[in-house]
Amino acid sequence: MKTNIVKVTLVLLVFTVAISLSSFTGSKKMHVTTKPVTVIKYESEYAAVRAFVEDNITTPIREQGTANGVKIKSFSRCPSGYRSNIAGSSDSVKTSKFAYGKINLYKGCSPVHVCDFRVCVDKAIAEVKNKGDKEYMTVREWLEENNSGKQEDVKTVKESPKEIKG
Repeated sequence: MKTNIVKVTLVLLVFTVAISLSSFTGSKKMHVTTKPVTVIKYESEYAAVRAFVEDNITTPIREQGTANGVKIKSFSRCPSGYRSNIAGSSDSVKTSKFAYGKINLYKGCSPVHVCDFRVCVDKAIAEVKNKGDKEYMTVREWLEENNSGKQEDVKTVKESPKEIKG
């Protein structure tokens, strides 16, 4: 009789544990967080504009700078080189409209303004201007016009007495 009570108690204990654990397996209403489709669309348009700026503005300026003997070979925790900054939030940037921004040359953490830009990916337009100018021009025209002035700007960054070590 004592063994039957122990067996029944063990069966009831296993049954109770099984029932209590089965209630934690999940519910029919699962809450899953995902990004809305519109946000993904904005991010892809922003990425397309950023890639267009890199290919059509930043890369030619970088190549022109290295052709003039300007090479940035320093280690820093801060970004170094030519970087583009697109104005506005990522959801306001569209491939069908003009996006505006600026290109900075970073050496360590100190940016030097290089130019302002406007691009329209769908129309394949990439134009730049100097700070304070009213008219935009093609990147090639801007590089030809600013070739000598750009070298002086880069020299001031290169010969800066303030050295940032990271």
